[in-house]
Amino acid sequence: MAYDIIAHELRRPTVFKDESKLFADHVPTNLVHREPQLKALGRTFKALIESPGSVAQKATLVGDVGVGKTAAAKRFGSTMVALAGERGIKLKYVHINCYKDRTLFLVIKKVAQQLFPSIPDRGYSAQELFGTLWGILEDENMYLLLTLDEIDFLISLSGEKDAPLYYLTRATDEYLNKRQRMSLLLITRNLDFLPSIDKSVQSSLLHNIIKFENYTGDQLYDIIRSRGDEALKEGTVTGEILSMISDMAAPKGDARYALELLWRAGKYSDAEGAESILPEHVRKAQLDVSQFPMNVVLDLPLHERL
Repeated sequence: MAYDIIAHELRRPTVFKDESKLFADHVPTNLVHREPQLKALGRTFKALIESPGSVAQKATLVGDVGVGKTAAAKRFGSTMVALAGERGIKLKYVHINCYKDRTLFLVIKKVAQQLFPSIPDRGYSAQELFGTLWGILEDENMYLLLTLDEIDFLISLSGEKDAPLYYLTRATDEYLNKRQRMSLLLITRNLDFLPSIDKSVQSSLLHNIIKFENYTGDQLYDIIRSRGDEALKEGTVTGEILSMISDMAAPKGDARYALELLWRAGKYSDAEGAESILPEHVRKAQLDVSQFPMNVVLDLPLHERL
């Protein structure tokens, strides 16, 4: 019985051709309205390509939820790896979510697992594991661009010198007379935490700040139109529907919210067997996502959650 129900549902017509293109973790090739930020990243990390190992660069991406910080970092990282490869430079990009990996050891362990899975991660301190990782980078003549997303979760309010953020931003100081193997890209929603951390770390974070402003309604329209072209079958969504969704999302300036509205509206269209997304589908979708999503609440730093 269950088999027949599910099999029948899977055979039903759909407005989607690839709904994954509307998911928050999808990184499109074309990041609409984030060209200035990508250009700023290119200028900041130019040395990784022009003179690898000459400097350990750092930059901080700042902006609210849903403004494209993570997508821009991932697209920039993958592009830099490709450009470096064309020049025979061994550059690796690793993206760490510090909400999931909240300690120095977990961060370094995740980096080691992605770059060199054979490195043993037991029986070592975080510092010892980092030293081993650095040694392999030197042996392989390899460079690392490391992104620390949700950096707030690595911050120690005690200001101790062995705090994770302090260690990672100052780690390359031990190798001043050698090629610099690691550059950092940090992502945060705001800089409110700065007064609570070591002044030398503050200086590192403030050196290169790239701001991501909330999207306007027109920008959101362009984003969901671009993603909709990838995700939806031709003729299943009109410009009027896209305008309706972008107007709903404009007060938040949040592309994730707009994309989720479009995705859920498509799901309602499929459930009703409609050939296209209609205004009532969008209104139903808005009721579904009008409350602040719990996963977003849980991802917030402690004081923001409170």
